[in-house]
Amino acid sequence: MVTLIDGRVVCNFCEDWRAECEARHVLAMPSIHARREYIAGISKRRGDAAGNAFAALVRAVHAHRKATRV
Repeated sequence: MVTLIDGRVVCNFCEDWRAECEARHVLAMPSIHARREYIAGISKRRGDAAGNAFAALVRAVHAHRKATRV
């Protein structure tokens, strides 16, 4: 079981956890250009709605990291 940034506890095989891990992967990329290309690729492959939702998740994970830094 894992805890998501919104506090929900889910199994580590569920889609919400996979999406959060993917967002963390994007945030670990070395440049903003690489991150933008990745998100644009998601929009192209999965559709604009999915791309926008994923971009929002990336922003949420980033904000959560900033808020929890000591």
